[in-house]
Amino acid sequence: MTPKEALKGAKVFAYGRVSTVKQEGTLGAQKAAVKDSLESKGHKKDFDWAAHQYSGAKLDREVLIEQIKKAVASKKKGNKVVFVVRDFQRFSRDPYDVGILYKNTPSYEGSLWFNDIPIVSLNDGFVTGTKSTASPNADLIAPILVAAGGSELSIRKQQSAGGVAQAADAGIISGTPRNLYYDEPLNPLREFIRMWRAGMKQGKISERLGRSKSWGKDLKAFFNDTFPAWNQEGKNKLLDDWLQVTDIIREYEQKYGTRTGTDASKRMIAISRKTSGYLKFPNNYPAPSAEEIKGYYNDFKIYQPKRR
Repeated sequence: MTPKEALKGAKVFAYGRVSTVKQEGTLGAQKAAVKDSLESKGHKKDFDWAAHQYSGAKLDREVLIEQIKKAVASKKKGNKVVFVVRDFQRFSRDPYDVGILYKNTPSYEGSLWFNDIPIVSLNDGFVTGTKSTASPNADLIAPILVAAGGSELSIRKQQSAGGVAQAADAGIISGTPRNLYYDEPLNPLREFIRMWRAGMKQGKISERLGRSKSWGKDLKAFFNDTFPAWNQEGKNKLLDDWLQVTDIIREYEQKYGTRTGTDASKRMIAISRKTSGYLKFPNNYPAPSAEEIKGYYNDFKIYQPKRR
């Protein structure tokens, strides 16, 4: 079974996690990645999201346990249910713990596996097997990915924190880049603001733009947190500059293709990396000019990730 098949008609219970305060990336980025991936697979309904900050590698993660209980309760009501993670390492990074978490948490008869609720790993592209439905390939790959993730984590701990800080200072931050919807003729970010200022309700705006209600809710929260008076025209230069940058990047994507994923060229990845900090935290980074973005594209070799 493919993730798309598993998601069809299902109620989605999603889970996100970061291990430590210093871990790269954010829970917000995980949720955004889950939302975008679900929508790309045809699941545009709201999903139940639970996020665990600074969970470490422990087994007794209260948020995970409660999310499993909610998923099982929904399944017992007769719903088709799937448990979703951005990547399987969000579920666990310890190969010894995977079986316990999947088959015996919070108990054997209360577990996801026992209740035939598969885990859909969006980035890894697989669906785990359950008590009634086998998935040999996924059940082989999942523990391997977890083991690899644990090894990678150990390596990262040995790397210099100074390198991460220098990258952030240069405008590069980790995590899933903001989706600018370059394949749509109108910029949905601008359209959301325009419709909101015209008096339209959040849910109706999301519907008009073909997005989920959670998309509109998350975007509104970002605007509220980042751009004071964003809903009043002419009141926020920071927002105007940010929108201008999104327009410029969208034009590059429309002409040269996506800046994310396996199809992205190195030139577009350079633009993605160098604008990552500004697009997420425009209060912390200067707005890149059109000339600077052109430089990221033309001089892309300078901005490639350094091999360690």
